[in-house]
Amino acid sequence: MIQFQFGIFHHHLVLGLLSLQMPLCYIKKLISHDKITRRSRVTPEIEERRRKQQKFFDEHFNKDHISLELLEDFPSWLDNFGLKSLAPYFKDKKWQDIIEMNSEDLNNLGIRTQKIQNFLLINFWHVRDYIASQKGTKLQPSKQLEMLINRKEFYENNYDKTINYELLENFPMWLEGLGLKHLTRYFEGKRWEEIIEMDWQALDVLGIESRLIRGKLVSHFWKIKRDIAAKKGITLPGKGESRKRELTVEEKEIVAQREKLYKDNYINNINYKLLEGSIITYI
Repeated sequence: MIQFQFGIFHHHLVLGLLSLQMPLCYIKKLISHDKITRRSRVTPEIEERRRKQQKFFDEHFNKDHISLELLEDFPSWLDNFGLKSLAPYFKDKKWQDIIEMNSEDLNNLGIRTQKIQNFLLINFWHVRDYIASQKGTKLQPSKQLEMLINRKEFYENNYDKTINYELLENFPMWLEGLGLKHLTRYFEGKRWEEIIEMDWQALDVLGIESRLIRGKLVSHFWKIKRDIAAKKGITLPGKGESRKRELTVEEKEIVAQREKLYKDNYINNINYKLLEGSIITYI
């Protein structure tokens, strides 16, 4: 129990750091220790529980057969996937109604962790699809589900071989298709035509510190710009501009303000009200 509570505290501390858009270099040391600790917690009991969960999945929840009767006791169904702690969120709800839920419904219930949401949404879809197949019908997944179920094919058809400009109009969903839904808040109020002009430095100033994520975004932005240019008969080079561009005066001021916020709240002083606020907000 102590380890679990520490994990919750650590999680919200990191969220507090991220809410200030602090450089990841300041956060990595805090995270790395917990990663090492979590690796060492894989005990024989945990391994056995995982084995049982996989066995249950293979026998009762595969593409050829889904044991619908097990859904009647929904808390037990969740427990078989190691998600018993979610049972209170679904209290007094019928499984037939639960499997119709979408991401917004889960958010409203209080289930906001993206990985857990994705797991539930995929499995809810499999149940609905199985029920439909028993009636001789075929369901068509929504765009969101298509991204989760057929991720590789969806990526090729919307980001790689062809560019889906309709998807770009819904930029949060475009980000979600790349597994970057958590970045949505950075681009609020901006049109995709403006966003794709951003380079490494602009994304850094925006608060996206991860070099890996910035590289991924810039690569896709450049791919979109090349596609647009090609439609106009213009050929652009294969790579975007250098990431070594000098920051503008305004950009330097934003970076300086962000670093000052970090030092004032996490280095020179510890802002306990901020920590309390992050826990209240995210629990």
